Amino acid sequence: MIHVDDQAYDRAYFESCHARFDTDPVLSQCGGRRLAVCLQDTALWIALCLYVKEKGGTVFPLPIDTPLDGARRRAERSGCEVLIVASEAEWLELIEIGETTHAGIPAGLIQTSSGTTGEPKFIERSWASIDTEIESYVKHFPEADGWTPIVACPVTHSYGLICGVLVALRRGVQPVIIRNMNPKFILRKLREADESILYSSPAMISTLAMFVKEDAPLWAVMTSGTVLPKTTFENLAKKTHHLYQQYGCSEAGCLSLGTGL
Repeated sequence: MIHVDDQAYDRAYFESCHARFDTDPVLSQCGGRRLAVCLQDTALWIALCLYVKEKGGTVFPLPIDTPLDGARRRAERSGCEVLIVASEAEWLELIEIGETTHAGIPAGLIQTSSGTTGEPKFIERSWASIDTEIESYVKHFPEADGWTPIVACPVTHSYGLICGVLVALRRGVQPVIIRNMNPKFILRKLREADESILYSSPAMISTLAMFVKEDAPLWAVMTSGTVLPKTTFENLAKKTHHLYQQYGCSEAGCLSLGTGL
């Protein structure tokens, strides 16, 4: 189903994780509940996200480097009832936070704003709206149906999680999630697939472009967020067969996707 760097995780892995989740009294009854998650294990996070979505719960993924005290505070401020972290003894540790003050809100995904204009705000999107975005994305971007997504950005954020991973699973292709952010490693993963599409940030894409020769271009690159500087854009256009830029926000998901740039 997915790869994380060089490690493959097949359907059996996800079924095994879901079977273990079913034995937990909290996770098995997570429908209608709000769960904050801070896990370094990327495959386990994706398995848990899919499980909570299927059960009708709400999930708030925190950056993997969030300290425990900070994770507790953010879980409490976002109205989550439980914080899930890794545990050496019990696989997962579920920390009770308290009763939610957000009852009645449709189940979905919690994200935070960038905080560039003040205190970061909590933003919620229902799973129904995310499913609509995924279907629309697949419909309006059919060129990528058979391409292998190389997701070199956080999958705790909507861009990597929805456009990079969930869209790939909907298409029936296996995304490669990158944890090793060495540019040469990312380029190796891009070259391993005949037709791959890179999902990453403008900063990382600009760095990668310095290592790519014009006579050996990448297949496809997707950028999001800050507009690429003109010189970087022109340089990158010579080093990739297909260059795309999408624009969106945490509140509404992908709003536009420019093709044939």
